[in-house]
Amino acid sequence: MPPHMMDFPLLLSTLYDHSTRIYPNQEIVSVEADGSIWRNTYAETDARVRKLASALQSLGLGQGDVLGTFAWNNQRHHELYWATANTGVICHTLNIRLFPDQLEYIINHGQDQVIFIDPNLAPALEPMADKLSDVRQWVIMGSDASATSLPGAISYEDLIADQEPFGEWPTLDERSPHMYCYTSGTTGNPKGVAYTQRSTYLHTLSGLIMKPMMPTDNMLPVVPMFHAAAWGYPFMAVTVGAKLTYPGPDLSGEGIVNLLVNEHVTFSAGVPTVWLGIQQHLEANPETDRSQTRGQDVHG
Repeated sequence: MPPHMMDFPLLLSTLYDHSTRIYPNQEIVSVEADGSIWRNTYAETDARVRKLASALQSLGLGQGDVLGTFAWNNQRHHELYWATANTGVICHTLNIRLFPDQLEYIINHGQDQVIFIDPNLAPALEPMADKLSDVRQWVIMGSDASATSLPGAISYEDLIADQEPFGEWPTLDERSPHMYCYTSGTTGNPKGVAYTQRSTYLHTLSGLIMKPMMPTDNMLPVVPMFHAAAWGYPFMAVTVGAKLTYPGPDLSGEGIVNLLVNEHVTFSAGVPTVWLGIQQHLEANPETDRSQTRGQDVHG
């Protein structure tokens, strides 16, 4: 076979389809805003991702258009990662810890058209809603949008409820962007960085070479999904068919340790302050079973 016949674009959708086909029963665990635990399989999540992808089209979002996420690490944020990556819509993860003027700047600079926001984070963006020139739709990441003053807000579950599942993912330009991440802690306004299909595909594979994972692993990304794509771990875990456990808003030492123990987490990633809180909780509770966890990734 001629070499060019074996050439194919490096697209995240190919990693996604491979994994969801082979590991349909693998689990994704998510701590919700109210503290409840939500469990889905890869197959159940795929059905939701495909309905979400169709919903994005219904909102007028196509390849190269930008949606913003203002959310914790959770199931719906995971679905947004993949519905955008698989269709060419750009996911702009908004750092919930930025000052209001910085958030206003990056939303306008990124030209976000739709913003998906966790219910308990909505009050942070409500005061600036009329200053966001391109935002035409707000989606509350839950089943109820009645508590927010964001204009015309709809709930995530209502948005996807009656959608037909998206079919075959499009063949995208591998050098097209799929995610925007803006810097923080710098002088002047935050600077935007675009992650391309190719760059994230290669980052995923290189990350798995450096920190191997298997389908028997359970990955707990404590590093925020709004910061450098949670260091790529949602993409890495899905690629190998590993279980994913998302911690939601409770990042306390006790909250994380409970997940580590109860969900049998084998690998986690977070900044030093997270591990300090975990260390303090473990020192106060030395009887805690830590035998399942085999590795961690620490930056900072």
